[in-house]
Amino acid sequence: MIGLPQLADNWQFWDLTFFATTDPDVVFVEFKGSAEVTATGRKYEQTYIGRIEMRGEKMSKYREFWNPQVIADAFMP
Repeated sequence: MIGLPQLADNWQFWDLTFFATTDPDVVFVEFKGSAEVTATGRKYEQTYIGRIEMRGEKMSKYREFWNPQVIADAFMP
């Protein structure tokens, strides 16, 4: 994944929806992202799910889930 953001232009993220949990320090977020992949000329469009853990006012952990096939389809020649 290192260098992946530099392989595409026009990164955009939208439709953030947050979901509370029974733990006040943990929240889930679902959002969409897209970019134009310069090497392949394809459009990358992904739906992400993130788990955010807070410690006080700061994010202490972030874990992200997405479909690796979507990345392969957009970035691989």
